[in-house]
Amino acid sequence: MTFVFESRLLPFSNISEAYAARVQPIVAHYALEDLPLWDRCMLAAVLPVVQQRHSVGTPAVPPSTVLSSPPLGLDGSDNADTATAAVVLTSSPPATMRAASNEEKAKASQGMADAPSFEDVALSLTIVRALDELEAVFDSSMSTRAELKRQEEEQQQQCVSGVSAAEATCCAKAQPKRTSEEILMEQLLQERFYDSTPYLPESSGDDDETGGEAELDVAMCFSFEGESLGIGSANVFGGHGCHPY
Repeated sequence: MTFVFESRLLPFSNISEAYAARVQPIVAHYALEDLPLWDRCMLAAVLPVVQQRHSVGTPAVPPSTVLSSPPLGLDGSDNADTATAAVVLTSSPPATMRAASNEEKAKASQGMADAPSFEDVALSLTIVRALDELEAVFDSSMSTRAELKRQEEEQQQQCVSGVSAAEATCCAKAQPKRTSEEILMEQLLQERFYDSTPYLPESSGDDDETGGEAELDVAMCFSFEGESLGIGSANVFGGHGCHPY
């Protein structure tokens, strides 16, 4: 079983209390108030995918297999405050996680139709800790995409200036069609594997108008225990969600 998270479907560009509010009952229920905002936002996006494993009949992951250290903050470094929070989930939760009082749990449980299990939350936080790497790829991809778009606009301006419409069209079509994801994935693969030939999905030659605005095709894959299996094409990994294979 694998969990796949597409960068375009994660709230990297929407880190806010409003987004994190959807997991506030869970945060209160498991006494995770010290979690940084970034972690709470990621938890809100990751937890629903992790819970999909129950619909495909996968056994729960033992708590001892998840989270031996606190999650990373937005800057990718360990957070001292986080270390004291209930994020350090191990096989002995009472020793490492402050149990919420009955009153707190009662309040937190209001509006929670299907409260996630301790194992679901622990596994989700394991995955959250690794998503800073995907965020770095996402940011780099968006930056590359913006730069490619700027260069394309400049080239089109140069082609149009002082030439006929036919020549301008010919000039525009002569420009190489490489998406920011293709360039980024090639760089990543060259850095890690050197001699490997990267998988680069072919872009449609007929999609001239929307090619530059194609959806990001970058995702991160995890094992059912929350171990990162790497970053690559969402199409290759099977798309966002839980996969029983």
